[in-house]
Amino acid sequence: MLKMYTRQRDKAMMLSVIEESVTLHLFRDLFKIFYEPLVRVYKSANVYNSVTDFAAFMDDMFQVLDHAQRQDVSADPNQTVQSFIDLCARHQDNFYKFVHEVHIHDNGLFTQLMGWLEGILEFLRHGPRGGKLDMNALFQGAIEMRQIDKAAAITEIDNLIKWQEERKKWHQDKTRQKMAAENSSSSGGATASTPPPGSTTFRSSDFGINGADLADLDDDDTGSDSREDSEEDANPIAAEQKRRAKKQDHLRRNAGEPVKPEVKQLKMLREGFLSMLRMVLAN
Repeated sequence: MLKMYTRQRDKAMMLSVIEESVTLHLFRDLFKIFYEPLVRVYKSANVYNSVTDFAAFMDDMFQVLDHAQRQDVSADPNQTVQSFIDLCARHQDNFYKFVHEVHIHDNGLFTQLMGWLEGILEFLRHGPRGGKLDMNALFQGAIEMRQIDKAAAITEIDNLIKWQEERKKWHQDKTRQKMAAENSSSSGGATASTPPPGSTTFRSSDFGINGADLADLDDDDTGSDSREDSEEDANPIAAEQKRRAKKQDHLRRNAGEPVKPEVKQLKMLREGFLSMLRMVLAN
């Protein structure tokens, strides 16, 4: 009942936000931003044929999604990923044809788009042009202004470092146990699992992303999505059983995880950190 009232409140708040004049002005500005590039693409490429190709791609994608949803948890994740790779392979010729049409009739749009993508990758690899954020200066400034207690803050930092080291060891042990279980199952006659396609070619460091951060995101899957809400509307009992099974799986995978220490002093650095971050990103 509480969840139903919460969803009703969220819908009411969303409608109130949409009806505000500021939201309409924002949509209008976004439309102006994207309208000019769309017109240039429309003039540069043969959009008539591209619309048909895009419709065929969407129909094929819906079939792949429907097949993946029917299999749900019982499917091999590698096979699911491979099905989407095959989907892209079936339609990549049409996509290359569209890009070729845009490129040969380009009046600067394609170059600007590639420069924009390269700028994002450059930022992820090397950080902002203004340099790194000086955490030591932030810490010393907070001490001089007496915003935090130095001894208590150092204790919290040491506890966080210790917790991060223990959590890293815990994650490594869990990975070793998972690999050992997969090897034992493959030696017993089962088919050995292959790594996901592309995992041996691309690394997270190629895009400036720490692998430990991706592991944290992989462990944190407690959020719900719109698909679960639609399933609950259709069959509340099955949705509740699936939610409990997902919770049990989450508890099992996080068993033995080190508890994060309490932090109080470091939270007081938030305002100073945000102001310094804005200065670094503005340069």
